[in-house]
Amino acid sequence: NSTSEEIKAYFKIIELIRPAEVHLYTIERVYPHSKIEVLSGKQLDLIAEQGSSRTGIPFRAFYRK
Repeated sequence: NSTSEEIKAYFKIIELIRPAEVHLYTIERVYPHSKIEVLSGKQLDLIAEQGSSRTGIPFRAFYRK
């Protein structure tokens, strides 16, 4: 669920909901469902930066360093 189209759609929903803050995290292991992808910290940081920039809402990425 991390294609460009899916992320843009996610941002649109965030803009509609207007939460105070968005927390992003990924699973730390391979998940048995084929459509769920493990993201790196770098990927999460990039999505958080894009989300904050696009929506004006703070995004925070959480992951093990």
